[in-house]
Amino acid sequence: MQAFWIGAKGEVLTPAINSAGIYQNYLRSRLTGRGRYYVPSDGITNPLHPRVFRIDNATGQIDDITASCVFNPPAEQGRVVYNGPISGYTFIIDYYIDWAYASNLNLMFRTFASLPAYTDAISVPPQKLRGFTLSPNGILYITTGTDQTDANNASGNIIALQEQMPPTQQQTRGGSKVLWRWQSHGGYQQVIPGPQSTDPMIVPPSTIYREPNEYFMRFVGRFLRFSHDYVPNSNEEPRRQWMNFTFKGAPIYYDGAIYAVAEGQARVGPFGFPYTVLIALDAEPEQFIIDLGAPIAATGDIRISQRDYGRSGANPITNVIATLTYSPNSPNPDIKVDVNTGQIRITGFGQASGGGQINLLENVLSLTQPVLVNIGGTAPVWIDPDTIPGNWNNLRWYAVFLGQQLQANPVLVGDVIYMPCQITIPTGSGLETFGGILGVATDPYRLQPDLAQRKAQAGTVPRVDPANPLKYQSIIRWPFIDDLITDLEQDPDPGAFLRELFRRFANGFQVGTGLSPIAVGEGLLIISSGEGLQAYSRQSTIIADESRLLEVDTAGRVVWSTENTQLDFYTGSIVPSKAGYPITPNARVYRYGENELLIVEPERNRVAIIDRAGAEVRTITRFIPDRVVLRDSSDQVAQIIDLRDEAWAQANSLPGSNYVSGAPETLRNPTDVAVWTEYVPANRNPYAVRSPLEYWIHYTITDAGNARVVDIVDRYVADPTTFTVGAPVQHPQLGAMLGVLYWMTPAQRLERAYRYVSAQRFEYWDGTTTRIGFATMVQNAAVSAFEATGAGTPTPQEPFTPEAGMITLQLIVNGSDQTLYIRRMRLPDGRIVPILAPIAIDTSKRSASGQGNAGLYLLVTTSTGVYELQVPTTGTVGDTLPVTWMLINEVYTNHIRRRLDGNDLAEDGSGNLLRPILFKPRQARYLDNGNVLIVNAYNGTTLVRSGNTIETREFPGEVFELNARNYQANQDNLGFSNSSILWSTLDRPELSGSYQLRKPSSADRGGF
Repeated sequence: MQAFWIGAKGEVLTPAINSAGIYQNYLRSRLTGRGRYYVPSDGITNPLHPRVFRIDNATGQIDDITASCVFNPPAEQGRVVYNGPISGYTFIIDYYIDWAYASNLNLMFRTFASLPAYTDAISVPPQKLRGFTLSPNGILYITTGTDQTDANNASGNIIALQEQMPPTQQQTRGGSKVLWRWQSHGGYQQVIPGPQSTDPMIVPPSTIYREPNEYFMRFVGRFLRFSHDYVPNSNEEPRRQWMNFTFKGAPIYYDGAIYAVAEGQARVGPFGFPYTVLIALDAEPEQFIIDLGAPIAATGDIRISQRDYGRSGANPITNVIATLTYSPNSPNPDIKVDVNTGQIRITGFGQASGGGQINLLENVLSLTQPVLVNIGGTAPVWIDPDTIPGNWNNLRWYAVFLGQQLQANPVLVGDVIYMPCQITIPTGSGLETFGGILGVATDPYRLQPDLAQRKAQAGTVPRVDPANPLKYQSIIRWPFIDDLITDLEQDPDPGAFLRELFRRFANGFQVGTGLSPIAVGEGLLIISSGEGLQAYSRQSTIIADESRLLEVDTAGRVVWSTENTQLDFYTGSIVPSKAGYPITPNARVYRYGENELLIVEPERNRVAIIDRAGAEVRTITRFIPDRVVLRDSSDQVAQIIDLRDEAWAQANSLPGSNYVSGAPETLRNPTDVAVWTEYVPANRNPYAVRSPLEYWIHYTITDAGNARVVDIVDRYVADPTTFTVGAPVQHPQLGAMLGVLYWMTPAQRLERAYRYVSAQRFEYWDGTTTRIGFATMVQNAAVSAFEATGAGTPTPQEPFTPEAGMITLQLIVNGSDQTLYIRRMRLPDGRIVPILAPIAIDTSKRSASGQGNAGLYLLVTTSTGVYELQVPTTGTVGDTLPVTWMLINEVYTNHIRRRLDGNDLAEDGSGNLLRPILFKPRQARYLDNGNVLIVNAYNGTTLVRSGNTIETREFPGEVFELNARNYQANQDNLGFSNSSILWSTLDRPELSGSYQLRKPSSADRGGF
């Protein structure tokens, strides 16, 4: 691609006026140098021709003056020659340009940005380029910093550079410009010239260490020191916490914010140690305002100056000054002065010369320092523009990580920044150094609602507040440390708290040194270290709601969605045709691979694998049974083919399929599926046509409409030597052996047709080897009329209600079926209750409570909540299993979901919710990090308190990640609170990129 046309409408033209105040007969736009307007040869009737309008400032009348203008004069492209009056008018232009045009086609260089040169005569360490990133808004963000990290010498900058074409004439302003500069400095003293000066002014630093956890700060603040030697009384509060640091690596631009990582040095007595700072800045501040508070003279130059810390350092002896000048006779288009109010508005702090060269630091003001304003040679006025909220310093928040050192550039996925760090911490054997990944939330306001909107330090240690133990959560998402607050409350020993904090980091940081990150795809992080490659996964969440599939990242942004699937079908044309099928409600979805999803649609009687384009990669609506009937042209039975070799199966003790001749071959109302794979040698292959080694893909489907569970396999030939998977196994008469029945639940028992609604495959140890089993959920497991005759009256353990359900554990051992029926649960308080209206099941080898990490655990979703049941690994398993973890409906409603969109739910005078949010669980799944992902399909309204008013809010349902280890069986709230929600689709007012959820039915996520 060489060129395309882009345009601008309503751009304000600036009349060119020389230093004597004389108009130069042309108007300037943002086009400079090699850029030019597109002027079609057929004149102003062409819709692409530039059009210039003149607005009368007094009457507002708009005149089209295009015919009076000349575009692209030879002296400089991008000018508008106009010889008419300019006083009292505003000029605007609509135009198109060819972005690829250049006067010299062999020259691609447009701008040369430079840092001050370093010489041995200067004692201040030089600023060196640390990195840069080009954002989608076309702005180049640059980080600089010193090599030294100690407080006396460290400093650094974040610079926003708008790169544009340079003008062709040296005396013409234009081209690239520095939009803003944020400088790190540790504070300094400055003498104000003039008769009124007495003592030097004390300038505070860019940032101050003040961990919001008061308890923690009282403990560590007594001996931590960050400040440098040139700060007055640097050993006293709060100046001992004045930080000074240098930036490391390139900045990151994401969603209107700039994130940069810096490093400094702190001390405990004579011992120094490093710390890392994460800085978050507003990437696109609209303007910067200096308010003098009174009218100023309309004539005379305005000089704005400040100490350039980057070139001066902390030592008062060196004092390099940066100055920005505004002349009324030759106004700088990036500076607007309102003489009546005394406001100076700045949109750019430095501009390139005519040759395209721009200095990034020299005479470029910093947003983190006060300024001296000199008007027409009068005495300078000391102004701190940062006292005007939101109009000067664009710092959003910062976070300090003691003992951490960044080892390579961070990466950002969703709402988490992953930083490869090295940390030195005290252990039982002395100081030890670990390397690992530090995950930090980029939205601390969600975790810490009371955090100030600007210039605030986000907390890395959760706050201790006896009235509200988790008033805010740590922004550190990995290693997870929020639950340490519970330990600190039980044992208020700061030393014990720090030891546990260090242990948590030691356990999480185990990847060695020499780290270097590589981000691959959405959420996959591969770390290279001296110990090899290690992969981490923070994957996005797949959700099925009402007639839609969508994928959201950890920031709640929709990265993919579809409302239908597409199936190719043959039409005889070289152009494939596609049929679209809408996604039906109540679908269940699973992550099948990096780019594929597995969905179960009961209403459409199918199980399908789709890719991110919505195309159906594999669709199962039926299976090939044990016996296949071939018919002739008259529809008479010509041959019956037995796919199974029964003699071979018996000789090798292989299980039967339980298929009954004439059973339905088509799925009806499937509700769930479990997919798994295995290599199958010939001695475990019951089929008549078999290969020495095959690769099977199993689809274990709860075929609820047919009251059964079926296991269907796709069979592929595998190389016995290399295990390479090849083409599907071919039957000489039936072709590819895909979708072949392998096993189904035995015939109906007690003449009952069970409604299976969920299935999971698990592995278990039978004392000799690891075997495979299936856990299924049955909804209609009520006592039958025949059983009720001999059972007497119903009991809580054996209700006659149709909502009674059960779990079946189906094991295949030595060729025979063994099925366990679990009807009841033993709650932690000893009560035995039935399983009512079960919906979904998941399995794990470890408990969500964090205890008992060996065995088999079932995570059961029912109408009354989510329960974890432990299956004994030894002894006899009866029909009742103990509950080891649970989340009941009342706890979710009364203790967890008490906030919505940042507002508390409205209460009465006794603390009861006026309109609570109900819990209608549809699915719960174990996550790899030990937490639980839960789908709440409740849809309704609630009441929230906004200020002094009560407002109605919609609750569309949610998918949330619950901190499972908060569980405390002996507490009324089971240990859970609103802070137990680590992530939710309701963290944002709405899903960015799509409409809000509507009755979600399923969700899945891998990784942590």
